Amino acid sequence: LEKRPGDAALLLRLGRIQRMLGRYLEAESSLLRAARLDPLDDSAQGELALVYLAQGKPAKAIAAYDQAIALRPDQASYYSGLSQAWTTQGRPEHALALLRYALPIVSRPAPLYAAMSGLYLRRGEPPLALEALEEGMRELGEETQLLLALGTYYQSQADFDRAEETYRHAMTAYSEEAEPTGGSPALALAGFQVGRGQVTEALAEYERALALDPQNANAHLALGNAHGLLGQEEEAVSAYSNAIALAPQLEGAYSSLAGVYRRQAHWSDAQEVYEMGRVAVPTAVALLMEESDLLFQRGDEAGALTLLDQAVQRSPSARTYIARAALYRVLGRPEDALGDLEAARQLEPGSVEALVALGSLYQGQGKTADAKEAYRQATSLAPGVAAPYLGLAELANQQGDENEARWQ
Repeated sequence: LEKRPGDAALLLRLGRIQRMLGRYLEAESSLLRAARLDPLDDSAQGELALVYLAQGKPAKAIAAYDQAIALRPDQASYYSGLSQAWTTQGRPEHALALLRYALPIVSRPAPLYAAMSGLYLRRGEPPLALEALEEGMRELGEETQLLLALGTYYQSQADFDRAEETYRHAMTAYSEEAEPTGGSPALALAGFQVGRGQVTEALAEYERALALDPQNANAHLALGNAHGLLGQEEEAVSAYSNAIALAPQLEGAYSSLAGVYRRQAHWSDAQEVYEMGRVAVPTAVALLMEESDLLFQRGDEAGALTLLDQAVQRSPSARTYIARAALYRVLGRPEDALGDLEAARQLEPGSVEALVALGSLYQGQGKTADAKEAYRQATSLAPGVAAPYLGLAELANQQGDENEARWQ
């Protein structure tokens, strides 16, 4: 870039790398420059949207996706990302309508059917989730991405035999597709087996996947998780270390490795891993939040709050505000907690977690009407999520209305 400062393609590649490393402010600067130099290239706007989503800025992501779609209306990933942004804005119906609108437009619509199904599941509407996938398979055949989504559907409905059969079918389809898309069916099957407690079988699947692709950092991470569930902590540490060596930006590997040390009560080792991860991925707010929890458990309340302050500064998102609000409540600072939850709601009006936390805060303050309203808003946004119904049940129980509590 020093030699060719006006090279838009080079700036785009730099911005993409910076995004993958979690260096979002640098990525935004590079991508904005690329977009100004080549305003007809959709890729810069698509990358900018991903940066904004990662930073918890859905409104900016929506604007970037709109521009990307105007330049290239047949790209399915833009509609999937845009639907995600609208969902965080509390507009799930708009997100679903957008996905439906894009189906005849995009060149590869399988991701859109999968996204529709996932959104219906999160809303607690499994029949519509299945209907979307069946429609997709009638139109496109049994593509891997649709089969993986179907496996997830069966798993959500506790139909485990059909889920496993579908994941295995996806493995066959994946091997036969000329240009397979989506995640690895082998890893999906192994993850399903872990969820069912079949950890030994999952371990074998992970090892087979790594024999085919030894550079797959996510497979090493998953392998470490399986070893950890079996109590094989030395093997888990080795797998996590391999994942970090292959992909230093993989923050989940640092989180899992620190988790091993925390289970072993090796507190200084765990903190060292968190700090190493924060150096490798400066915007890894999840690591800041986990290290804050470690400090709180060790009695360092001031240190825990300092780390959450840093998390909010680096990524002022609903997630970070909700985490700090929870600590404020424990520290006996309800007004500060309320301020953070209101900030979370402003950033992401569709955050069910923020509404549930707000309802719980009001409930603890004896503000029954406000608590009930927050919980009811959460149920309307996500009818299939249990937490707000439990909150309403607790309120009814406190008021002596056993029938209402049982119904909720």
